[in-house]
Amino acid sequence: MLIKMRLDRRPIHKAGKKSATPRPELFKKLEALCLQLCNRKSLQRAFGKQAVILRAWDRLEEAFELHKRQEALCLKLGIQSDLAYCYWNWGLVAREQRDRKTEREKLASALDIFTELNMPRERDAVRAKLEKTTGADGGI
Repeated sequence: MLIKMRLDRRPIHKAGKKSATPRPELFKKLEALCLQLCNRKSLQRAFGKQAVILRAWDRLEEAFELHKRQEALCLKLGIQSDLAYCYWNWGLVAREQRDRKTEREKLASALDIFTELNMPRERDAVRAKLEKTTGADGGI
């Protein structure tokens, strides 16, 4: 029996109400199901989505930890596009934590991967975020 899980890729905005975003406990259930089914690809995506929700709720340390877990799985599985999204979102978490070094590193990594994978929309969006960071630091 083949079970395919798809996570919703709609953006979650900070301006939205908490009730309008998916509930983290549902991702915990999905995490348990992915572990039970040994579906690491869906697991890393669940980590990423959970991290985005936590960032929207200003729970930055928890989001940071989930991005680390997502990164490890993406590297192990060789899923470059998801790794790039992970680094992009991780860079935004670092921005909110005022960790400019990590922000630049993660955004630069995302930019490199999106460029390599020929994903121009994502590449351009990350480049704009990276330029904003460079501009905020006076080009450091």
